[in-house]
Amino acid sequence: MTNIAVLVDRDSVHPGDDYSSHEVEIEISESMRTSELLQLAKETCPLANISGGKATWFAYAGYWINRKNIAVLPQQWTSPKFLLDESLLASELFEGVEKIITFRYWCQIDPDVIYKALETNSELPDKYGL
Repeated sequence: MTNIAVLVDRDSVHPGDDYSSHEVEIEISESMRTSELLQLAKETCPLANISGGKATWFAYAGYWINRKNIAVLPQQWTSPKFLLDESLLASELFEGVEKIITFRYWCQIDPDVIYKALETNSELPDKYGL
């Protein structure tokens, strides 16, 4: 297997968080498991913690229009809840999508609600709870 370059990026959580880009590039083996890739992506592009401890994050591969949802990773959970087989190889994960992992911040919306929406490809709730 060969190595591939993957971009990793995350949403900003407040204006001061926009000081610099969060985007980083990592090089991984095509044989890396999705669970390992997600852990490395989080270490390389750390997710912001929110006062109160209830930030809801989720990760996907590709771009929003053509994406593969990977996992929900709320601040209050000790481990991610995967939306696909976590042993999927990186080469399989990036089949048909761009080589980018994005972490989206969905405020303090209940992570179980986000998981269910992503699992069923339903519309996400308003991230501001309006």
